[in-house]
Amino acid sequence: MFLNPAEYVIYCFRGVCATARALKRDHSSVSRWPKPKAERGCEGEIPRAVRRDILEIAARDGLDITPHDLDFGREIPGRDQRLPK
Repeated sequence: MFLNPAEYVIYCFRGVCATARALKRDHSSVSRWPKPKAERGCEGEIPRAVRRDILEIAARDGLDITPHDLDFGREIPGRDQRLPK
């Protein structure tokens, strides 16, 4: 299953709320990252303002997130996996 950058980061952090907590952001802003622009979203892109924080937290907490993932997303194994909410 391919995940765009926003979906992949949220997947690694185990959900929107956990991602927002780790980044000290409001969960509603993080929940907009994967949404289309028509829904006031970011089209799956990670805002530049939080990229460094994501990489620092990932390194500290042992999360498998690279700068490449923040631009291109990543393929994860398994089609039936559900994304955490």
